[in-house]
Amino acid sequence: MKNLTSHTIIKDFIAIGASEEQAEKVVDNIITLVKSEITASEANFSNMATKTDLFNLKSELKDDISQLNTSVSEIKTTLKWGMAVLIGILSLLVKITFLK
Repeated sequence: MKNLTSHTIIKDFIAIGASEEQAEKVVDNIITLVKSEITASEANFSNMATKTDLFNLKSELKDDISQLNTSVSEIKTTLKWGMAVLIGILSLLVKITFLK
């Protein structure tokens, strides 16, 4: 297999009839394009999550859900006690109103 360098590519272009200036310009443009694509690709990869990132996020979400479930349970208990107190107060008001 042929060792691929910018010099060998330029020689190949010249061999098929391109001038040295044309060959160098084409190769320079290809190199610039490839470098910009690599840079864009690296930028895209920098925003990707790893399996470890996802595992950590899953763990954090489980903890958050557990805390929310605890809070909801506490609110339900408070509401039950509030309803019991309210029913008690209403019962007393009815008793006071109708038993005079």
